[in-house]
Amino acid sequence: MAQAVNPAPTASAASPAPSAGVKPALNERVQLSALEVTSSKVDGLNTKSIFEATEEAAMPYNVISRVDIDRMGATSMEELFRNVPEATNYGNVLQSAVGNTQVTGGQTYSTAAINLRGFGTTQTIVLINGRRLGQGSNVGGPDISRIPIGSIERIEILPAAAAAIYGGGAVGGAVNIILRKNFSGRDISTYFGTATAGGGTEFRTTLLEGRTLNGGKTRLTATLDYNTRRPVFMNQRDYLQRAYDKYGPTTTYRSTTGVSLYETFTLRAYAGMPGTIVASNPTGGLGIPGNPNARYAAIPAGLTSAQANALTPASFNTTAGSANLEPRYNRSILYRPQDNYSVQLQVEHDFIPDRLSFYAEANASYQRQNYEFPQSFSLSLAANHPFNPFRTGVTPGFAGVPIVVMMDTPDITDPSSLQERNDARLTLGLKGKINEDWEWTLDGSAQYQRLYSDAYNPSNYLQSLLQTVTLTGAGAAPLATRWNTYNPLMDHDLYPISRVDHDSLFYYNRQNAHYNRNAQVAARVVGDVWQLPGGPLRVSPGADLRFDQRHGFQYIPGSERMLQLTGFTVGAPSRTPLSDTILGAYLETTVPIIGKRFKPIPFVESFEIGASRRWDQSNHARNTVSNTVSGSSWIGKSIMLRASLTEGFVPLDRTHLTDPVIATNVNQTFADPMRGNTSQLVTIPTYITGGNPEYLRTEFARTRNFGFVLKPRVLDGLTVNVNYFMTKRFDTPATPTLADVLSFPQDYPGRAERAPLTAADISSGYTGGAITVLNLTRINLAAVEQDGFDYRITYRLPLNAERYGRLTWNTNVTQYNSHRTRVRNSSPAVNQVDVQNQPMRWRGNSSVFWEKDRWMAGVTANYINSYYGSTTQPTPALPTATGIDGRKIPHSLLFDLQIGYKFPAGALRGNRWKEVFNATEFRLGVLNVLDRDPPLFTDSTGLYSRYNDPRQRFVYLQVKKTL
Repeated sequence: MAQAVNPAPTASAASPAPSAGVKPALNERVQLSALEVTSSKVDGLNTKSIFEATEEAAMPYNVISRVDIDRMGATSMEELFRNVPEATNYGNVLQSAVGNTQVTGGQTYSTAAINLRGFGTTQTIVLINGRRLGQGSNVGGPDISRIPIGSIERIEILPAAAAAIYGGGAVGGAVNIILRKNFSGRDISTYFGTATAGGGTEFRTTLLEGRTLNGGKTRLTATLDYNTRRPVFMNQRDYLQRAYDKYGPTTTYRSTTGVSLYETFTLRAYAGMPGTIVASNPTGGLGIPGNPNARYAAIPAGLTSAQANALTPASFNTTAGSANLEPRYNRSILYRPQDNYSVQLQVEHDFIPDRLSFYAEANASYQRQNYEFPQSFSLSLAANHPFNPFRTGVTPGFAGVPIVVMMDTPDITDPSSLQERNDARLTLGLKGKINEDWEWTLDGSAQYQRLYSDAYNPSNYLQSLLQTVTLTGAGAAPLATRWNTYNPLMDHDLYPISRVDHDSLFYYNRQNAHYNRNAQVAARVVGDVWQLPGGPLRVSPGADLRFDQRHGFQYIPGSERMLQLTGFTVGAPSRTPLSDTILGAYLETTVPIIGKRFKPIPFVESFEIGASRRWDQSNHARNTVSNTVSGSSWIGKSIMLRASLTEGFVPLDRTHLTDPVIATNVNQTFADPMRGNTSQLVTIPTYITGGNPEYLRTEFARTRNFGFVLKPRVLDGLTVNVNYFMTKRFDTPATPTLADVLSFPQDYPGRAERAPLTAADISSGYTGGAITVLNLTRINLAAVEQDGFDYRITYRLPLNAERYGRLTWNTNVTQYNSHRTRVRNSSPAVNQVDVQNQPMRWRGNSSVFWEKDRWMAGVTANYINSYYGSTTQPTPALPTATGIDGRKIPHSLLFDLQIGYKFPAGALRGNRWKEVFNATEFRLGVLNVLDRDPPLFTDSTGLYSRYNDPRQRFVYLQVKKTL
């Protein structure tokens, strides 16, 4: 239901609207009469609250319009939300491929989810036309990559707890994506872009068609979208070289154990074939005759298997202190390839004009990713390993040295990942009027999503095959047999294994699937109860019933020959079904205290209060109630004051509410602070784990917003929007650890019951008796408190538009003062502002765009604050950080440029080639126009800050033609 539209500016009496049938002269300016809309209208395809969802509403929405999307130059939803300062994601899913080098067991599916305010992707809900999307997986939030960017009309972001409006799960906030509709005509848009440094080439085409049929009774909007992008490889950027320059053989940087990062980091990234042997101990050398202190040595080239098995320390005389280097990580992918196909259809039909209408929405999409990547591989051999060239006694009197073999495997296929996603959505509904004051809508919707990955990781068993001396599996082959199957010390460039051996040995893949099935039935009524002096009191009761079903599947087949050698077995396919049924009911109201016809207080133009209350009942959780209260008031025509209190909650799931599991006489090894604090094996008579259905409370959050909108008359066209927010999340469910229960008894009262102290206990100095009951069922523990400011400034400079054009300045910035987490009631609150993947102190963008006649041009600045990570200066939030990257990862300030030109319809006449360009708009854009490198972040995989785009300078051309 749409909120009332603000009155249009009053038309000048000297400029009446033209009479019917009179055509204005060409280029003559026409002043239309003022239009005022005072009643709401049901919009079935977009289910709306009666609360206004604009940047000047009582609640602090951030609205991204179609114009904003085009000006961003974003190529996908993942890239679009990189520019939203309220989002705190560390990069996006397209960049996650760089972490695959550290993945064992094969990559699983990954989804593009939004993390608002740093509360996590599962606590940000996403809606399309007001209807919720299901979770992207059991552990991730809704997947936004399914939505083609060309089909979006606008995006409404409420970065606040919002369960009373949108339902459970909206602790960090809600994102409502409104699709384009009521379009008349045909638009074809094409987009081509590529990175100037190589890779990332992208092509997108969108067909938007709108038709009106049956004399205007039927309206149809259809969108077809195709998008393909190519990968960016590490060898197309200098990130690995930057790391080598910093952590080369002469580096002074050390790990926390004092070992040179050249040994622990660079040699791993540059591991070649033959490999390089590195001493495992943090001190001392390999003991090579003539150079005993050398800590690494290259394996000689050209060795057969027999020669490799005969290696001794003396074999490394000529290679001591040198390494076999190949930039193996250059095969890594920094930016995933992807293909997307999408079709969308929206239909509205009036059975009885302005009384009864039918609406429908259908969408189907398919996404595919397929790429290869190198796997980080190293082999740890103990000092007594029979094939360690530096083993104990390899030569008379030699003291064994444990080693690590860092190597590439050129004759084993690189791991690969195939990911597919299928989506389908369908909505059918009716809307109508009861009378002139009351309207209703009733609809049902269903969604289906399939996420599938097939990850191929041939070298997965290689470490177990070679470094473990004795495998315990039934029928496992002796080490000599396994070692000669693939000898890691021989030269596999010269003597590769056969293709037959490769295919029969190195077959390992992980098939992972996740299915979402969601259905919802929703009904809403909206109308005016009575007329107050300030305007109509409007209410909207409604209810919805939602079914969520999630089903996970995993199967890991492996090579029969490898399984025989190792004695390993393949587990049966695993399935993890979950389902929820949620019944919700709500009541919303807006109460105008002061309005156009009632102004008892001088200078107060309006004052309106909004309130809502929602009841949610899950099939396996107790009833939860959430509320919203908001108010806004215009003081004169220049200042609007607003405030709101909103609530959110995270529904308890079945894992939280399962019955406790009671075991008896459980043996555990732990240190008891009340009984000597030394690790020992203890038998616990009663050991309780599992859910806590009787006492566990629902996780809850409250957000308070206070702000103002300023439109000073002295600066016509300027709008300043400032909002201060405070959010507190509490009662987060967690499973306590045994160590925490014993170390912090004040936070876990009654969780550890003890027997009375015995005389033997007292004589031993113990302060507590033996544990008789240990309760590790789930408990409400953690809390988060945050506060900060959102700033939005728009200035439309009052220039002579005909002479100079129009100039618009937009700024969107978020500042976080604090984001304090408390893991237990008695633990100190730790501020996580400026910590990787948490809220930034400052983040935002500012743009200036100029438009005149057929031309437009603009520049946008994007700022990302410096931040702490695992390799920067230690902080209370990151006490184990190494500091090798300095105090903080540096900030970045990037500039985007865009220029456009539009040929109006009929502008070109003459030959056919000229007329092709009529009604055509061209946009040429450059992202990161100065081609700034991302800051170096020594994360062992991508080697760059993933808040930045690895495509760097990206040039694109977008052409839109209206037919």
